Formats: sequence, structure tokens, C-alpha cells
Amino acid sequence: MKSAKPTTIRVTLHQEKDGTYWADSPDAAGCFTVGNTIDATLANMQDAIRTHFELSAKAPIQIEPTVSAKLTLS
Repeated sequence: MKSAKPTTIRVTLHQEKDGTYWADSPDAAGCFTVGNTIDATLANMQDAIRTHFELSAKAPIQIEPTVSAKLTLS
């Protein structure tokens, strides 16, 4: 089953204290990028999202993180 690339992808842009930026997307889990300017960050994000969906289409494997622990009380 191929993963269809959405036509609109939401991106959240964040500014760091040093003036640089980073972006992520709730529509592409794990996809993020950084940049020195807003334009550079958004251009980097376009490339990251394109790659994210190209790789997803080739190997549509979804990994869900799990946390487990064994606790012994004495």
C-alpha cells in the first residue's frame, strides 16, 4: 500500500533565542529542519517533507515508540 502525499502540509516555525529557526510538521511525524532565516528554514522543510513522503511510499512502515520498565521493590 503506497502512502499518498498530502496536497497541504502544516508546518510550525519556531525561533530560537539566538535568532535561528527550526520547523516541524504534525502531518509528517519526525520530520524537522533548521535554518538561519525563515526562507532558508522553509526551503529546507520543503526538501525534508518531500524526502519524508518519498521514503514513506517506498517503505510504509510505521514505528510506534514504546517504553517498558521492570521495577523491583525491596
